[in-house]
Amino acid sequence: MEIRTRSSGANGNDVLLDDVEFFSCTTDTDGDGILDSVDFDSDNDGIPDFIENTGTLVLASNIDANQNGYDDVYENNTAPIDTDGDLIPDYIDLDSDNDGIFDIEETGQLGILFFDANNDGREDGPFGTNGWTNAAETSPDSGLVNYTPDDVDLDTTFTYIDADSDGDGCSDVLEAGFSDANSDAYLGDVVPTVDINGLVDNASSGYTIPNSDYLDSAPISITTQPLDTAVCEFSTTTIGVVSPEAENYQWELSTDGINWVVISDNATYSGTSSSDLTISNSSLSFNNYQYRVKLVRSGNSCDIYSNEINLTVNELPVVNTPETYMQCDDASNDGQAIFNLTLNQIKEEINTDYIAEGLIFTYYETDNDAQNAINAIQSPENYQDAPGFISETVWVRVENVNGCFRVVPLTLVVNPSSMALRDYNPTPLYQCDDGLDERDGVATFNFSSLRDDISSNVFPTFDVTVHFYESQMDAELEINEIQDISNHQNTNAPISQNIWVRVKSNLGNNCLGLEAFPNFLNVEALPVASAVLIDRQCDFDTTDSDISYPFDTSLVEDWVLNGQSLTDVTVTYDYIDITGIAVSSNTLPNPFLTETQTITITVTNNATQDTDGPCSDSITLEFIVDEQPIITDTIMPQIVCDGDDGDIDNDGMFAFDTSLFASAILGNQSNMEIYFDFFDENDNLITDSPILPNALYSKTQTINVRVVNPVSVNCNASTTIDLIVNALPEFTIDAEYIVCTSDPSFVVELDPIEATSEVFIYEWRWTSLDGTIVNQLLPESTATIVVSTPGTYHVTLIKTDGSNCFRTKDIFVNASEKASITQNDVTIVDFSENNNSVTINSTNLGQGNYEYALVDNGSNFIVYQDEPEFRNVKPGFYTLYVNDKDGCGETTLDISVLGFMKFFTPNNDGFNDYWQIIGLNMDVHANTRILVFDRYGKLLKQVSTSQNGWDGTFNGQLMPTDDYWFKVYLEDGPVFSGHFTLKR
Repeated sequence: MEIRTRSSGANGNDVLLDDVEFFSCTTDTDGDGILDSVDFDSDNDGIPDFIENTGTLVLASNIDANQNGYDDVYENNTAPIDTDGDLIPDYIDLDSDNDGIFDIEETGQLGILFFDANNDGREDGPFGTNGWTNAAETSPDSGLVNYTPDDVDLDTTFTYIDADSDGDGCSDVLEAGFSDANSDAYLGDVVPTVDINGLVDNASSGYTIPNSDYLDSAPISITTQPLDTAVCEFSTTTIGVVSPEAENYQWELSTDGINWVVISDNATYSGTSSSDLTISNSSLSFNNYQYRVKLVRSGNSCDIYSNEINLTVNELPVVNTPETYMQCDDASNDGQAIFNLTLNQIKEEINTDYIAEGLIFTYYETDNDAQNAINAIQSPENYQDAPGFISETVWVRVENVNGCFRVVPLTLVVNPSSMALRDYNPTPLYQCDDGLDERDGVATFNFSSLRDDISSNVFPTFDVTVHFYESQMDAELEINEIQDISNHQNTNAPISQNIWVRVKSNLGNNCLGLEAFPNFLNVEALPVASAVLIDRQCDFDTTDSDISYPFDTSLVEDWVLNGQSLTDVTVTYDYIDITGIAVSSNTLPNPFLTETQTITITVTNNATQDTDGPCSDSITLEFIVDEQPIITDTIMPQIVCDGDDGDIDNDGMFAFDTSLFASAILGNQSNMEIYFDFFDENDNLITDSPILPNALYSKTQTINVRVVNPVSVNCNASTTIDLIVNALPEFTIDAEYIVCTSDPSFVVELDPIEATSEVFIYEWRWTSLDGTIVNQLLPESTATIVVSTPGTYHVTLIKTDGSNCFRTKDIFVNASEKASITQNDVTIVDFSENNNSVTINSTNLGQGNYEYALVDNGSNFIVYQDEPEFRNVKPGFYTLYVNDKDGCGETTLDISVLGFMKFFTPNNDGFNDYWQIIGLNMDVHANTRILVFDRYGKLLKQVSTSQNGWDGTFNGQLMPTDDYWFKVYLEDGPVFSGHFTLKR
């Protein structure tokens, strides 16, 4: 950096620098490779820096007279402007007015000259070497701008730095569709912060395609504001606003001066969406309500509100309808009189505080005149009505100091002269005793005709009212009037009552007459129809469809009259005969064949003065015939054998299926009930049960069944159901026998032992052991049979009492035999020192149940075992015993177990003097060879089975004490070897 002064000299030419701002000469804000210092458009927003420097279009003159590096038009050298004050100068600020709309958008050339495909606020290019997009210049790198940035409202402020581009009073932020809750005309709801490109970075909206409203000038103004309004209670008023531009209106209401709500058309409000709001039927609760209207115009996103106005609702005066104003007619009796309408008494009746409230009274002949205050009565203090005894109405308008009024009617009446009742003698009335107690001398009378006669004939010239009383005092005092003369009961004077009449004119409370009519109301006594009761009956013939019964009615009339004479009364019977015809007769058939019906019996007096006819008393007599149930189908005896259903066959119980019993007995009688008396499975007596258990576990019993009409339990039918459980034959027999097949003469007798002396049929069957023959019927039918063939025998005993109940038992006759054993059936393991064994192969022994014993020769002690194997057998001679456990016999076999002596002492003492193989048998081992060797393998002796053994010599010489070896060649092939000791 170099700072120069153009003045020469040493003294007095100092340079003073103040508020110096330094800029980097190496900055490339838009990253286009052109340093800002030589970049015509440092932020690539399409607006050249020489416009954004001052916010005005000043073209270069291309003259630098003082050669200081500045074009002379820019000589003032002011700092670049920062329109939005965000510390980012406009020339490198992509949103110079912080309205959320890119400057490139607000040039008006986006999409025409400029393009920003990635919506980053920078022109897409191409750019010249001067860093300016070619599209903005007259030619590439000419440095001459070929467009003028938009100034929509022509206020000399370019749109890109104009907070209200269209000049309609609504900020660009709002009209672009972005948020500005704090109304500072900057994007966002709080004080904005920006990034290095000058873009607001703490807002939730902005920098998207803006609404076009910000370029659409649509101002809204109000030429006439709404005014405070006063209205009378229940009246209608209109509030209006005048705006030459507004397109839509919305009226709002505040009841507290703080909170506002939108109102809509209803019974109270109309025109809520127009310039004029009409408020109807204003109540006092509306007093001090405030109203305002929001004005809306397309293209203006801000709308505006009118002034807030106050509604005052004035109270109407309090009024009451005055009493009828009555005057008496003069002798002319023409119904015309003079009235003073201005009487203070009348005013007080309308409002007792009329003076204090300053009320003004005016008088009119019609309600319409009074409502509109026209055609007032000129002399209300001397007003004459029209001729005739018809009441007239004048109208009083009552107005308070606020000009609010009410209208009340005032009725004017002229009363005629009074006249007395004279020489009027009405005909007495007679009525039969009635009411809750028909024997108390009280009846209900209707003497409306008497009232009508007095009104029409006694006072025919004008309207009167006729009032009736039960005493003179009541009539004089006008108390306790008979309220309903069409339905009056002579409760206070039984049998006969006097009536007082008072006649008054309808035109005034004048008494035109007061008269008594003695014994006017008279009560005639009723005859007595005594109650009769006949027992209900059941249908006497169930073969037809009628439910009827012939009732005995011979005493009915005597019961009804109960001593009254037929000379004084008449008896009438009203009934339906058996053919369905209605009959009214003085006699009742006997017998009376009828279905259920209620007949009416009336006893009537033969004499009366009652114009309605003679008095009578009626009763009803109910003939009830109930349906007689029937047994639709009887249940046949249920006979079973004990155990037929697979249960225990000797408990006398059976699970009977009762599911169809009730339906079979009832048939189609759905209105009947059925009950059963029976013993349950625990032998408890159950009575009147509507159901039977299914299955019913029962012994032999008889169930009593009743079908009952629930309407009348006396109508019933009964039947029984027999449940019979026949016992099976009882007998015992051994379940298992044995036959010895090895003994052809061996047989067994099969003999069942019967528990009773009954006679049975016997049936024998046989099933072979291998199952190839099953249940083969044997020819024998005797009580016992003799058999020798093994297998399963089935004996069945069948009862001969007609039940055919039977019981079968099985007898297993098993086969057994004496064993057959040979040497081939025995396996002997010998020469094994202490591990010798004898094993019998039982496969070929026979079909017996065998046990085994191994007995040493010379022993008589035999111990049998079930296992056919003997272990740890000493060498020697034995007898093998095989015994059939079932008694078919015993078989023996002699065997020997081979072994050798471990040592011998040939000293001629008679003990162990010879060495020999133990267990050799001449019969079995005759050709067996035994060779004896010394330890060196020299053959010393060959011993045969017929010899006693080796005596310990060789060629007559005694052999010394030592171990010697042997080898045995058995006749049947096996070879054994070993060694033994000779001791001297």
